[in-house]
Amino acid sequence: MKASLDTEALESAERQAWEMLYSGEQKETLNAAMGAVHLAELRKAHEQDARDLRAQVFARTKDWTEIKRRTHLLEEGTKKQ
Repeated sequence: MKASLDTEALESAERQAWEMLYSGEQKETLNAAMGAVHLAELRKAHEQDARDLRAQVFARTKDWTEIKRRTHLLEEGTKKQ
């Protein structure tokens, strides 16, 4: 039996909160970052980079510049594979 507040459920709840907490550009940045994370996970590539970016995305205080930088690096890394 799964715990009621597993990682997936917590991330889903936070993603719903993004709608109220962040501007359009910030939401786009977060969604792009998670898209890059999911792609890397599907391809089983750059796993540590994906984990690091996920941690940045779900950190309480967001470093927008770092999230954008890591997203770009992860996207470029997964394109090369």
